[in-house]
Amino acid sequence: MTTLQKIEELIYKGFRETDERLAKHRQETDELFAKQRQETDALLVKHRQETDALWKKNWEETKERWQETDKRMERSFQVTKQEIDRLAKQFDGVADSLGRFAEQTVFPAIKRLFRERGIRLNLFYSNLEAHDLDGDNMETDVAGIGPKCAVVIEVKLRLRQTDVKEFLEKKLPRFFDFFPDFRRPILYGGVAGMSIDKDVDRFAYKKGLFVISQTGDNVQILNDKKFRPRSFAVTQDNRFPKRKTKRQRA
Repeated sequence: MTTLQKIEELIYKGFRETDERLAKHRQETDELFAKQRQETDALLVKHRQETDALWKKNWEETKERWQETDKRMERSFQVTKQEIDRLAKQFDGVADSLGRFAEQTVFPAIKRLFRERGIRLNLFYSNLEAHDLDGDNMETDVAGIGPKCAVVIEVKLRLRQTDVKEFLEKKLPRFFDFFPDFRRPILYGGVAGMSIDKDVDRFAYKKGLFVISQTGDNVQILNDKKFRPRSFAVTQDNRFPKRKTKRQRA
């Protein structure tokens, strides 16, 4: 074998060994990649399972909290509803008692009480109500109308100073604006209460109002004989058009 042939054989042998080593390396690499892929897939599956389990647990806990919140809200709603119902019944009872006191006690005595004071009244009304075009309204409990004067009476179960002030400031000055058919030269005001807070009768007295209350089985004007009532009649304010009046004649 010549030297050239020996060189060629060595080169060929070297190429063959290199190819074998490359093939073996490629096979090992493929096996490593396949193993790593399997491990990664297994980790992903495990992670997905753990994540799904966590989401499911969180959802169940959240749903339980919602259900508990709904129960608490329902209990709170029931308690609130019961309280509203109780207050509504109480209010209805107070309103009914006030209506009975005004219509069965104060109203029937008005003619007698003011006749004893020398004030002539021949028309009597209860629950007067009037509205204007702007949405304002006025309600009065008892009113008496005579040839020369009108009397308006605010009735309360418990008469407080704030009631008297509101009557003086909001109702009496504008009574004839809402009820122009009742306009008279003189307008007297009165307040009536089944019970009267301390010193409220004195406050109303000083303001020129008649003070009416129940004494025993009778209704009386508490003002003494020295009392001089104030007239609250005012000149018609042209800013206020005549109101449509809804009246319930007693």
